[in-house]
This record gives sequence, C-alpha cells and structure tokens, in this order.
Amino acid sequence: MGEGGSSTIHTTPVPKLRWAIFTYAYNWGDCSRAIEAYNAVRRRYGLAPVYNYTELVRGDLTLLPDLPELSGLEESDLPHGYAYTGVVFAIMDLPVPSQVREVFNRAGRKNIFVAMGSSGGEDLLRRVVKYLKDTGEYNVVCATTCILDPAELGEPSRNFFATRFLPAHLVNEKADLAVTHGGQGTVQTAAWAGTPVVGIGMQWEQQANLDGLAKAGMGIRIPLHSVTRDRLLASLKIALTSPYLENASSIRKLVRARDGAVEAVYRMNEFVTKSQRDK
Repeated sequence: MGEGGSSTIHTTPVPKLRWAIFTYAYNWGDCSRAIEAYNAVRRRYGLAPVYNYTELVRGDLTLLPDLPELSGLEESDLPHGYAYTGVVFAIMDLPVPSQVREVFNRAGRKNIFVAMGSSGGEDLLRRVVKYLKDTGEYNVVCATTCILDPAELGEPSRNFFATRFLPAHLVNEKADLAVTHGGQGTVQTAAWAGTPVVGIGMQWEQQANLDGLAKAGMGIRIPLHSVTRDRLLASLKIALTSPYLENASSIRKLVRARDGAVEAVYRMNEFVTKSQRDK
C-alpha cells in the first residue's frame, strides 16, 4: 500500500536494460535535483524521504506501457509489482492533412516521416531535414511540434511538407521510414505502423528505446554526436532494406496483438478490487 495506507498506481517508462543498469541510470542520472525538490515537499507533510528515482515512481502496482520484445527485459525478470501492459501512446484526434497525402503520393521516391517529439534538438531537426531535402531522393513530411516554426524548414513543395502536429500513428502508416529522437511515443507509433526507424536519442532513455528497436531488427540508432549527412543517409538506405521491413512488420503484429490501454485499466481494476477485499 502507499502512504497512509492508500493504494498508489503509477505508470513509468519501461526499463530497457537489466534492472540493475536501469536503477543505476535513474538513481545517478540527472534526477538528483528533482528528488531534492520532492523531498522538500515530503518533509513539509511529515513523509519519509525517497533516495532515488525508482523509489519516487514506484507504486504498489507499477505499469510499464511497453513490450518485452521492445524493451529487452523479459516479463519474468521484472521486480514484484511491475507489469507490462503493451504499448500506450497518444492517439491525436487530427486528420491527416491533404498536403501529407500529396507529398507521400509522389511516385519514385521513398516516404520519410521526421518526428522529434517535443524534446528533440532544434539544430538537429534542421540538419536532418536539410540532409534529406538536399538529396532530392525522398518525399519528406515533418512534425515540428514546439521545437520550431515549420516555416524555418523552408517552403512546402511537391516533395516536402512540415507542420507542427500530426497524428503520428497514421502518418507512420503512410511512410516507408521514420526518423525520430527515440521518445517512447515516436518509437511506439512507428512500431504500431510497422515502419522501420533511424533514430538519434537525446538522452539515455531515448537511446535505450532506439536500442530496443535495433535489437528487434527494425531500427538503427545513430549516437547524438555522430550525426553526419553521410551517416544519416547510409543508415536510411540500410533501414529501407528487406530485413528491416520484414522485422518491422513482425513487430507490428506483436504490438497490435495487445491493447495497452485496455490492459492497463484491467490491471488497475484488478489491483483495486483485490486491495479492497484484503482490507
């Protein structure tokens, strides 16, 4: 049970390595200031301090919105009280703009969807889009979100369109490949669509998300400080080959076999019902 005998339920990004490595990264990463702030509030309410991030986010039931095939950690290896639900990502109630369909319908070129979530680097996004546009080989659609104004990436054309927000799961279905920063949402929408990924993680959790796709054979991760035009374009060509496409299709079937949101609700209801019975 949680503080004061109440039940607590949390969802938290799934660990991507063995639990010891996950714990080490969380405990000794960039979370110390956040923990200090939480402990200041906890002291005010007479609560005992927490000493690491895993303590902070752990509930009596902790749901991991992911799959072992993507995380690299078998369900049997999870600590007590942790469970996978399957993927859970935002389904944006937005139509696919006509400009996206027009760009992706241009024959003779592969369709690339560029999405860096809300935490991708501004300079990185500019460079990636420029590298792709300059080749003249790809149809490129980009969702800039809050990173920058789409107009900063250039005027729309027959083979390029940028806007702030797009329904990523639907756009991924129309793309041949996604270039992403490795956030869980961008990774999961690509996996749901069966779209190979070339990714550039901004921090360790995103890097681990991308490593999960690489292990599954449907993605390539480029280290953040190793991004060059030649490396990006070479990675795209590899990720567009048959093995990656076939592996992405297999992952798509696994992802769609579980409804993460439904399973999360089921597990929470089950947990609460049992807790009430045990009182």
